[in-house]
Amino acid sequence: MAEDPMPLKSSFVPQGVAQPSCITFTPADDTIFSLSPQLINSVPHFYGKPNEDPNNHLREFYDLCRTQFPPGLTAEQLKLILFPFSLKDHAKWWLNSLPPNTIATWDQLSTKFITKFFPAQRTRQLRRDIHTFRQKQGDLFCEAWESFNGLLRSVLIMVTLRMIKLNFFMRV
Repeated sequence: MAEDPMPLKSSFVPQGVAQPSCITFTPADDTIFSLSPQLINSVPHFYGKPNEDPNNHLREFYDLCRTQFPPGLTAEQLKLILFPFSLKDHAKWWLNSLPPNTIATWDQLSTKFITKFFPAQRTRQLRRDIHTFRQKQGDLFCEAWESFNGLLRSVLIMVTLRMIKLNFFMRV
């Protein structure tokens, strides 16, 4: 006899589907590795909110990765494995929406991340803020210097930061 037909209500129940990751990763020499729950829990989080600084997130992420040396993994492999654990909410959705198996290196992943969460208009606005920076009324010189350096840390600029600093503070 033919197979029993699936009940109609079962055809409307969503099925869980495992979506392949955008990150392709193959450990060298079929190495078996594991990451401790403590390591995964210590990864800094990035949510993709407009007020978050993706450059700062990468700096914190690098700092953590520099302290970890799991056997059988290179530094690049560790970053590729750990980075998805650092993303939450909108940022995690973005990573999961990338086409499967399209990222093979840390440079590819970090470039896509910065391109998405630090767009060109944000860079232009920060450059504008740097070029029009003025010491606020009542601010001490050291406070103005700190504020100015904060702006510089917020943007990746192709020009040497030292030259920008010197040019700005030398004009009187």
